[in-house]
Amino acid sequence: MNWETVGYLDTGPKLPEPRKNLLWLAVDLDGTLAEPLWTPDNPTSEIGNPIWRNVHKLDEAVIDGWKIVIHTSRPWTDYEAIEAWLNYWGITFHKIVCGKLLAAAYIDDRSVHAEDDVWAPGGLSTRSITKTVELRQKRFARSWTEMFRLASKLCGEGK
Repeated sequence: MNWETVGYLDTGPKLPEPRKNLLWLAVDLDGTLAEPLWTPDNPTSEIGNPIWRNVHKLDEAVIDGWKIVIHTSRPWTDYEAIEAWLNYWGITFHKIVCGKLLAAAYIDDRSVHAEDDVWAPGGLSTRSITKTVELRQKRFARSWTEMFRLASKLCGEGK
């Protein structure tokens, strides 16, 4: 049976044209946004300290309009720990996807190395530079406030 002759292919919604610009950036967690503690031999739920130079690159991408999906090899049982860590450090994200295939390397036509100066395609805009400075100032002020609170608590003044 020829589906075109019976009109089957002419019914239903028309498929949208493919997007010219994707809006998502997939960013790894361990070794990219966080100092690596998790390994296949040490599958801990602990997450290392932020790698600030990379967090700043992520901020720049977000300011330029990119949506961020944290894509990690960690299991789904670590989802809440990842979400709490990202929120604690004020790191912007839109989704978390766990269970990425564990591989020695990823070969991909869309890849960007974590050490590259800019992660978002197209580079930095003037808007992102200004907004990035504002974000860093807020994060710096928050970290000093948090350190003072902890110090007060340790010295017994925060009771």
